[in-house]
Parts: sequence; C-alpha cells; structure tokens
Amino acid sequence: YDLTVEALALYLSRLDRHGLLAINGWTHLPARDLLRLLAAVSEALAQSPGAEPLRQVVMVRGWQTATLVVGRSAFAEAQIDALRAFCRRRGFDLVYYPGMAQAEANRFNRLPRPIYYLGARELLGGESAGLRSDYRYDLEPARDDRPFFFDAFGPTLLAQAWRSRDRGGLALVTPGFPMLLATLLQALLAGLLLILAPLLLLRRRGGRDRVAGSGRALTYFLLLGLGFMLLEIGFLHRFVLFLHHPVYAATTVLASFLVFAGIGSALAQAGATGGRFPLDTRPAIALVLLAGLAGLLAMPALGQWLVGEASWVRYLVAVLVLAPLALAMGMPFPLGLMALQRHSPALLPWAWAANGCASVVGAVLATVLAIRWGLTAVTALALVCYAAAGWVWPAGQLSTGPQAGVGTASEAGVSGGL
Repeated sequence: YDLTVEALALYLSRLDRHGLLAINGWTHLPARDLLRLLAAVSEALAQSPGAEPLRQVVMVRGWQTATLVVGRSAFAEAQIDALRAFCRRRGFDLVYYPGMAQAEANRFNRLPRPIYYLGARELLGGESAGLRSDYRYDLEPARDDRPFFFDAFGPTLLAQAWRSRDRGGLALVTPGFPMLLATLLQALLAGLLLILAPLLLLRRRGGRDRVAGSGRALTYFLLLGLGFMLLEIGFLHRFVLFLHHPVYAATTVLASFLVFAGIGSALAQAGATGGRFPLDTRPAIALVLLAGLAGLLAMPALGQWLVGEASWVRYLVAVLVLAPLALAMGMPFPLGLMALQRHSPALLPWAWAANGCASVVGAVLATVLAIRWGLTAVTALALVCYAAAGWVWPAGQLSTGPQAGVGTASEAGVSGGL
C-alpha cells in the first residue's frame, strides 16, 4: 500500500509549501515500475486544487536506479539549474524536469529509446490513454482497492513474449501472475478429476439412486467454498493496510474467521438439532450478505480512523469487524450437511469433497481477481456466490431419495466452520 494513489496523496498533503517527496526505484527494462509510479504521482497531484504535475516533478536515473522528486509547488529555475549541473558532474541521466527537451535525455546510460522521458511527458501531461492501452505492461496506478504495485502483468504481454521467444522475449514475463494462473488451472483440473469424474462413473454404473439430486447439492457446497475463501482472502488483503504488515493481517484475519466461523457452526448445529429453527440455510445466507455488505461499506471509514491508532486498538477493531461476518459464514455449511443427512446421506462425502476443492480454488482465484479487478470485485463476487447458493439449493427444499432419519450432528459429520 505504500505506493498507491491514496498513499502518495497523503504524503504530499503532509508537505509544506517548499517540501519535497523523493522516491527511489529500480530501472527495469522494459520500463514498468517507474512509469506506473509516474502515473500514480500524476493522479495523486491532480487531487490538489491548482496542481500542475508537469511543473512539480523531476526525475533522474543512473545505471540501475532512478530517483523521482515531487514538490508541493512548482520547481524554481534555480532548482532546475542545480539539478542539471549535478547530473552533468556525476554522470546521471536527466529523465524529466519542467520544460526539458528530448535531446537532453538518454546521454550517459543510453537506452534504445528515451522511454522514461517519453513516458513521463505523457503520464504527467494527462495524455496517457494511448500509452496505457498499448503498452505491454499494466501502467494503471495502484490504488487501495488494487494495491499490487509491483504486479504489472499486462493482458497482451504473454502474446508479445511468445512471438519474440526466439529473441529472448519470454524473459519479459514476470513470474508472479503467470504462476498464480498456473496454480489456478491445476486446482480446477484436480477438482474436475477428483469430483466430477468419480460422480459420473458412479452414475454410469447404476448408482443414480445413491447420488440423486447431486447437481444442486454439489453446486451449493461449491458456492459456499468459493464464497468463504473469496471473502476471507479479500478481507485479509484489506487489513494489511490497517495492521501494517501481511503477517499481522494474516494472523488476525485467519484466526478471527476460523474461531468465529467455528462458533457460528456450533450455534447452527445446536439450534437445528434442538429443533429451535428449521434446516433452512436461507436465513444464515441472508446474514452473511448483510454482514459482508456492512463490512465492505465500513472499510474506507475504518481505514482513515485506524491507520494512526495504537496496535491493540487496530487489532481489536479488526476482530470486532470480522466477528459478525465470520459467525454468519459458519452457519450455512453445517445446516446443509444436516439437511443432507436427513434426505440424502450418500451425498455427504461428495459435499465435503466439493466444498474442499472449491476452497482451494477460491484461495487462488481471490488473489487473481484482486490483482486484475480489485478487492471490491472479490468481495462482490463472494456475496454473489452466497446469494446463488441460497437460490440454487435452500435446505428446506431438498427432495432427494427416501428419508434417512433426522440423525444427529455427529452422524452427519458436521464440524465447526468450513
């Protein structure tokens, strides 16, 4: 989150009239990170009334690194003269300063094209639509909703790299996002092989009565697994901003989800077994939708409040925010299992398998979607999965096979949470 548009705008707001913000970065070739940083700086400056990005930014580079300096106000002529003299004495290349001509760029550490200068002119000048759409890397600035600054995997990069593979083009592909896609594909193939193939084989061998109604039932548990992991991973990424470190966020978010989802499962199991409410998952799913939507809407305000608070306050608020959501998320799964035990006990192992495979797929899918479309899209898709689960197979509408006895929670194989 350090290099999102929102973060840069906050840094700049803390400067006085003569203050400067300096950021160092690596000069990767082909250029990507520094161009993306320039795009973010341009949008952060545009949030201030009267800002002039073309006059408030200078940038120089050496052999492997570059330094971007952003001023709260426009750079003076004396400052620019000092910058030019420094670069001339020390052998640094000028990348950009207000009024710079292209002939001044690319003198010492020469590149085939002065791409950093050309990119800076377009990105700071507000005429970057063509560059962003045509460039092989993703130059859209990182935001708090999509904070993966160093993942610049563009949609056309693989095709371009493959076409130039005989000239070393595959080295242009950064491994992170393709590895995620490969993992997702493996998980999908494994799920199809381990669930659908045996199920089809069982049907073909005359076991239709044992797996009657399996389509709706397995879809329900698949959607629960996807929705659970999409919500969990989505909130984990969000709380990195407020808890200041991925390890702290993972510990707090995962523990909160597992503990409170387990409590929710136990409450649902006890209530259904005691006959205090029917085996119907729709009320529990409605609670998930309400709690998830409330959490999503509350996150921006919480972020502004939590960032500067003491650590124990941030951890406590994180747990309190996640507890109602996780409590509700723990209920639909055991209720569905208990309904299966009553109406179609042969489907219980399939339900566990479908939910488990969907959880593996959902954990990877959540990060893939967050990188490409943002964390709000991940949360929205999770809520859609839960809504679809309630529509596809409400527990009160099971109509599969002969009655098998109500059974107890232990007979159904129900445990806390997922």
